[in-house]
Amino acid sequence: MYFVLYICSKLSFKVKLCDYPHIENGRLTGYYKNHREKDFPVRLGVTIFYRCLDGYVSKSERTWNLIRCTADGWDPMPKCLSKFLILWQKYYKEGDEISYVCDHEYIPEYQHAKVTCTKNNWTPTPRCIFNSKQTEVPHGYFYETKNRFDLNEKATYRCQIGYTTPEGNETGEIQCLEEGWSPFPECISE
Repeated sequence: MYFVLYICSKLSFKVKLCDYPHIENGRLTGYYKNHREKDFPVRLGVTIFYRCLDGYVSKSERTWNLIRCTADGWDPMPKCLSKFLILWQKYYKEGDEISYVCDHEYIPEYQHAKVTCTKNNWTPTPRCIFNSKQTEVPHGYFYETKNRFDLNEKATYRCQIGYTTPEGNETGEIQCLEEGWSPFPECISE
């Protein structure tokens, strides 16, 4: 005769729970917001709605967003992103990237003219700077062969025979500033 002995032991399982989700610039539905101490932590599988405060938006851009307690924590992790209003009532949220253009005679400060929406604003700050073009110099001409100059860039111009700069020189140096060339290139009769 054979005897089989079965031994049972109590295995200890630790159920993972989800704590109250801290949502910067957002809040849970009224029930969970008001019963924080009583209902948290919650068991796996519990779902809760949250919303973002004015001026913020979730990644899904919905008003109310559903999160679920999982073994890894809240899924998706609740997050409220800053949003900014730009022309034509268009909203952008954190992480969005846009390209921008500048008005006539201005160029983007950064070559790629792209900015990213961040928590505090756009990075880098979109900025347009004056871009001086070669202007006609009556009785003179530019040494440089290019047509456009960057902000603070210097250029040299030369006066024709019988003309000089206001300082009495054959050549003059000017600088591209936001308001235009300084000093303005001039060739006057000797």
